[in-house]
Amino acid sequence: MMRTIVFVLIAYGASWALWYAASPHVSGTGRIALATVYMFGPLIGALATSALFDRGRRAEMIGWRWRMNLWWIVAWVAAPVLALGAAYLSTLAPGVEMQSIEEGARKAVIAAGQTPPDDLAQAIPTLPVLVALAMLGGIIPNAIAAFGEEAGWRGYLWSSVRGLGFWKASIIVGVIWGFWHAPLIMSGHNYGSGYFGFPWTGIAMMTAFCVALSPFMGFLRDRTGSSLPAAIFHGTVNAISGITVFLIAGADIWTMGLIGFPGLVLLVVLSIGVALLGPNTRA
Repeated sequence: MMRTIVFVLIAYGASWALWYAASPHVSGTGRIALATVYMFGPLIGALATSALFDRGRRAEMIGWRWRMNLWWIVAWVAAPVLALGAAYLSTLAPGVEMQSIEEGARKAVIAAGQTPPDDLAQAIPTLPVLVALAMLGGIIPNAIAAFGEEAGWRGYLWSSVRGLGFWKASIIVGVIWGFWHAPLIMSGHNYGSGYFGFPWTGIAMMTAFCVALSPFMGFLRDRTGSSLPAAIFHGTVNAISGITVFLIAGADIWTMGLIGFPGLVLLVVLSIGVALLGPNTRA
């Protein structure tokens, strides 16, 4: 219990202190870069806490293992299936519709106060090409940044609470992981700021998303003995989500693809699949 508390305090402290100290002084791409650095707080927490409580077992605790199996590929392929599936599921909601990547990009340029270039459509690759590029980017560089989180969540924290049982550990990790995003959500990341109950409904939705996704992520850790597949999945989801925001028109906090209710529906189905496969089998 003490190691878990120490880890959470360091992981939260490193990320939150960085954000509140630096975010008032940056904007635009600077904030995106800062949010990327923010992701390394859990890694700092894992390294520091393992030095205090787990000398000689650091690699084991954070899941630093490179022995690959089929579940590494499943982690990589599942990311676009879930992200794109949730985007299409969003269109079942009233007022939400699918649009072309070109149309989404044109609207984004106009929203930024700029005039779309005449050759915008020709400059944007087709959706399959974009997805392929995003999947490659999900490994390098995105998975490197995602490992900053996953060394903590599916690494050290999962190792610390796994003895409580698979489902209880999944909930604990999901709640801690979700609320860690609070400063980002309060700054308008992920959901924006013009929704009912800002920012608390956004924090609640992000926490619900993380809890719903946590069983699958923990399953990957158990079946591979490594936190690296979770980092690949995480990084690839982030990359594909950068595409899906251009595919959906009219979505709000509730219908925003994977981090909205459509995503929660898919993740509940995925968790049922985890239960049927048997979550207690480990590598």
